[in-house]
Amino acid sequence: MADTDFTVPDGGMQAWTTSAGAWLVMFASLGYLYSFGVYEDFYVVEFLTNHTASSIAWIGSFQLMAPFLLGVVAGKLFDNGHFHAIQIFGGATFIFSQFIHAFTCKTSTILSSRSHAESYFSS
Repeated sequence: MADTDFTVPDGGMQAWTTSAGAWLVMFASLGYLYSFGVYEDFYVVEFLTNHTASSIAWIGSFQLMAPFLLGVVAGKLFDNGHFHAIQIFGGATFIFSQFIHAFTCKTSTILSSRSHAESYFSS
């Protein structure tokens, strides 16, 4: 085989800030996704005491499933160049869902707000 010089292009500051931004988005979305155990304990002990732990666990199960389900749609939109629209829609939905989550007392509304927040935000 012939020796060929292969140099990796250095994108400079723009490449590093893009990598840092991607890391921050993943850190925020996956951190919220995997923090459900803390919420689940609170729901079982304090907030949803009239429900069983297994019925409360459905909230976390659906929350983990939703990003993978919506990832198909978000991936196609991302490939078509709609990154900014996905991020703006996901961020706005996440904030709205957190407000709804703060004012609710029903299991169905908690399921809806937590799963929508995470699915749109992390897709």
